[in-house]
Amino acid sequence: MEFPVEDIYYIQPDEIKEFFITGKKPSKDQVKSRIKLCVHVTTVPLTEEFFEEEDAVEILKAYESITHEKELKGTVASFGKEHIIRGEANIVLNPAKTDFRKGQIMITTMTRPEFVPLMHLAKAIVTDEGGVTTHAGIVSRELEIACIVGTRSATKVLKTGDMIEMDTRTGEVRKIK
Repeated sequence: MEFPVEDIYYIQPDEIKEFFITGKKPSKDQVKSRIKLCVHVTTVPLTEEFFEEEDAVEILKAYESITHEKELKGTVASFGKEHIIRGEANIVLNPAKTDFRKGQIMITTMTRPEFVPLMHLAKAIVTDEGGVTTHAGIVSRELEIACIVGTRSATKVLKTGDMIEMDTRTGEVRKIK
């Protein structure tokens, strides 16, 4: 039984391991059903899970509901100089490949040292991950700019160009246009 190369994406890691140990191939029907819908989740620290059928449908529904949220809430890591900050969002996933401009609000999963030059340009920062002692929190306090961390889904809900408002009293972030 041969599998087309593109079907390899739908074979689970434990099935590949079993093939190399025992020579047993995964069911072709099972792989076909996964092609219709499956969800592969990888988290940090590195763990992987593979979901099929009803579980995959539930995860997909949850993801879709996240992308339709209008408001986000996180932890205030830095108050900045104002309590209400309004500005244009810019999603920055790779600081080497961005068109981030001075005065925009940086939206990212989390920051690392290579983000610092862009952080100097930012009006404020919003992250998906982290707490007050993370890189984004510490650097934003040094720069005296507002920062809300741990929103879980800012990079999914917001888009570059969205006008947003941040409240450093409540940790809320919302689209205003």
